[in-house]
Amino acid sequence: MQRDHPRPFLMLWVIHLATALAQELVTISMVVTVFGASGSVLQATGVLVARNLPPLLFGPLVGSMVDRWPRRPLFIITNLIRVGILGLFVWATFQGVSGLWPGYLLILSLTLVEIIHKPAISATLPLVIPIERIVWANSLFFTTTQVAFVVGYLFGGLALMDVGSDIVVLLSIVLLLTAAGSASMMGPVANPSRTVESRHFWRNVVDGFSYLRRHRLARTLITVEFLESWSHGAWTSVLMLSFTLQALGAGLDAWGYQNSGFFAGQILGALLTLSSARYLGKRPGWMIIANGFLMSILTLAYAVSNSVAVAVLISIAFGPPFALRDVAQDALLQTSVVTSMLGRIYALREMFARMALLLGGLLFAQLADQIGIRAIYLLAALLYALTAIYTLWSAPMRDSRLEALPAVR
Repeated sequence: MQRDHPRPFLMLWVIHLATALAQELVTISMVVTVFGASGSVLQATGVLVARNLPPLLFGPLVGSMVDRWPRRPLFIITNLIRVGILGLFVWATFQGVSGLWPGYLLILSLTLVEIIHKPAISATLPLVIPIERIVWANSLFFTTTQVAFVVGYLFGGLALMDVGSDIVVLLSIVLLLTAAGSASMMGPVANPSRTVESRHFWRNVVDGFSYLRRHRLARTLITVEFLESWSHGAWTSVLMLSFTLQALGAGLDAWGYQNSGFFAGQILGALLTLSSARYLGKRPGWMIIANGFLMSILTLAYAVSNSVAVAVLISIAFGPPFALRDVAQDALLQTSVVTSMLGRIYALREMFARMALLLGGLLFAQLADQIGIRAIYLLAALLYALTAIYTLWSAPMRDSRLEALPAVR
């Protein structure tokens, strides 16, 4: 393992920045394009379906791939494949292919590659950074993700009207080529276990489920994220756009301000974790529990807000709880799960979370026209509260300590 060498960690960070920005630029531009062309919340939610269906269908399989394949070639190949997908989309556009389905197909194809790439990033991080700095490293990567989201929403949601989707796609191609180049300079990062490579592929898939069933803390963390993801379905870009237009009576710019404020708040939260890393190590479970109740209160406040300014302030306030919770969850997984299983555990977490997010987003989108968009956020606030109560009830969560966790459990 190369934890004492800065280059693998730096290159991994560049890969994460470039790919996160490229993915969000394309996704947000497709949401805006589909909603602008159709005017339908449900049809724009099709982008959400395309983004969340692949991890739901193939999550366990890609986890086994991540744990079997050498990481540097994996990062190079997955990013070059995404470049090819985007290039094909540009070619189809110039050939006059139109309609909503090319956008859905583009997001679906990119996500098929992302579900391999994303858990590989999280599983590689503890291999290239000293374990005592894992909270700091997760905070840095989380901050990077939020910067990518802010840029994606501002450029993909606002500047898209001036530059067009083709320019957004071409910029994403440049970013993905940068990621592939950075991976080539990363240096070799050995797989954590040769045993994983020698076992049959399907045996590794089954082992992932078996390990998760036996690992109480990992099972609790993934269950909590699964339950919270139902509520997260209310915070999809499509439903927030609907709330802005229908409940607040504002325009696309106000939607962009809220999303940028939300991600700016998450950046503040990620920076907060840098200064509270010691406390997070001692009480990560209680941080997750407290933030669950706080997210319920903030969602309730958002549901009854009547002005753009208040909605933006609530969006900013929502950021720190998300950041602290996500960093604590990642650090607990990376320090409690054996490294040869991390790829599969992260893939399973993504599968269950995306399943709930997809179903929750579709359910909320369907109900929005029947019970009103404000009622959707009231329902989400109730679900957050119920999840927080379950988290408080969980002994493994209450008793978790980063310092007390062994490397393998």
